[in-house]
Amino acid sequence: MRTITILLLLCSLATGLLLADIQTPNRIPIEMKLSTFRALENRCWSPGVEFENAPQDIALTYYDYMPGSYNGSCFAIQPLQAQPYGSDADGLYLAYMYQENSTSQRRIYYTYINAAGEMNPHSAISPNSVREGFVIVDIDPVTANPFAIWHSDVDGDGLVEGMFSYDLYNLVGGPGLWHQPEPIINNPIPE
Repeated sequence: MRTITILLLLCSLATGLLLADIQTPNRIPIEMKLSTFRALENRCWSPGVEFENAPQDIALTYYDYMPGSYNGSCFAIQPLQAQPYGSDADGLYLAYMYQENSTSQRRIYYTYINAAGEMNPHSAISPNSVREGFVIVDIDPVTANPFAIWHSDVDGDGLVEGMFSYDLYNLVGGPGLWHQPEPIINNPIPE
């Protein structure tokens, strides 16, 4: 029994020494200079716009949150000129949900503010008189035409479609010539 105990102790000691040798690192850690790391950048987008005019009322609405969208912006700034005709641009399109009175449908409207800060009267983007909501607007950097995307139930199946339209600013040299909205996402009919 004594022999077995001594053999077990020797095996344990040999195993411990062998594992200690295996766990020794082959590489020596390198000291890293702090300058090799870069600071995290701010990833939030904010427009480089500063308003010089006093705030102006657009319209009275019965809807509680006019501007809003999913992951986009409800306003977009044009470049200085619209191509290919070279008309002046440099305005701002603002799109929002608007409800004229307590019994009317919530619709998507837009307002154009030119470079001098003058605001055009607001009007609907779509001629359809259906409930619409959550608009995103962006600008083509060459033509200065705005693109708008929102949702509405245009086919009456109870599911909202993603609608798309654009204003032909570069063709007429000003806002107001919106293309007929087309569905770009048509949700399936529920079973």
